[in-house]
This record gives sequence, C-alpha cells and structure tokens, in this order.
Amino acid sequence: MEIKNKDILFPQFCDYSCKFAGFAGKEVIGDCRKELAVWCKHFEKFNYKNSKCIACKKSATEPNK
Repeated sequence: MEIKNKDILFPQFCDYSCKFAGFAGKEVIGDCRKELAVWCKHFEKFNYKNSKCIACKKSATEPNK
C-alpha cells in the first residue's frame, strides 16, 4: 500500500525499496546502519527501518481541514 502526499507516492513502511531511501555514512550511525535506520532524502532525516513512513506520520499529526 502506498500513501499519496502532494502528488508523491510514499510506501506505507520505511525500507530501502523506497526511491527516497539512502544510506548514511558509517561515521554517522556505525557499522549497523543498514539494519537500524533509513535516511529519507525527501524529508532529510532518519527514520527507523520498517516503521511507518515519515509521510504517514506527518499526515496523521496534521489537523483535518
């Protein structure tokens, strides 16, 4: 399932299959960087691997208009 946010499709869960997923340098997270976190190039922040996509989290916290 994908979430549409401002004409961009995001996956429901964060993993490396997302087109915005990236790796951080070894000095940032350490040797286990592939198992712990995913760098989101779109939102420019880390998210825990396999947790909800940041876009899903943001849409859940925004008030309904």
